[in-house]
Amino acid sequence: MKIAIVVPVYNEEKRAVNTVNDILKVDKSSQIILVDDGSYDNSYKILTKAFAKNKRVSILQHIINLGKGAAMKTGVKKAFKWVARRLFLLILMVNIIPNIYLNLRDC
Repeated sequence: MKIAIVVPVYNEEKRAVNTVNDILKVDKSSQIILVDDGSYDNSYKILTKAFAKNKRVSILQHIINLGKGAAMKTGVKKAFKWVARRLFLLILMVNIIPNIYLNLRDC
């Protein structure tokens, strides 16, 4: 089963890399799609540098802030292309992502 995890990012330069690393530790096969929603900090630059060589992580960017809904829509469009319309999982950028994901995965 193919799973894509969509993570909207807005001004998360201080914790985004740790969050993605936590997801990568918990899930060894899913595609992670990060959508920077017009952050005015260095979120996009930091994420691109940290995960440029990781084939499981895709980083998309909105030039201006369009809102979480638009970021999720952008990520879901990419997810549908990747998973061939089978299954996708939406995760929000919060500190407790690994715990939430573990609980959802075990259902």
